[in-house]
Amino acid sequence: MVHVADSATLHGDGEKVSDSGAAGGARLHNPDRGRAKGTTPLEPKLNRSVRTCRASEDSVRTIKAIKPAAEIVEEMMADARARLSAEVEGRD
Repeated sequence: MVHVADSATLHGDGEKVSDSGAAGGARLHNPDRGRAKGTTPLEPKLNRSVRTCRASEDSVRTIKAIKPAAEIVEEMMADARARLSAEVEGRD
């Protein structure tokens, strides 16, 4: 919802029109000026978070050297199981 303030600066063709049913008693109206409508859709903005570029060989080696999280978790779980087994065996 847009609340049209008394001091609002309007840009474009929009104009403030009195309307007792609108918040504050006014609404925005965009009159038909008989202008041609665009038929070609606008190009979508480039999603700047998705970019492609070639990685250097050093970057590729570094990425490959880093273990995937699943492998790290698997190693941690195996280590925890071994420690728990050792503790349980030590109590018996």
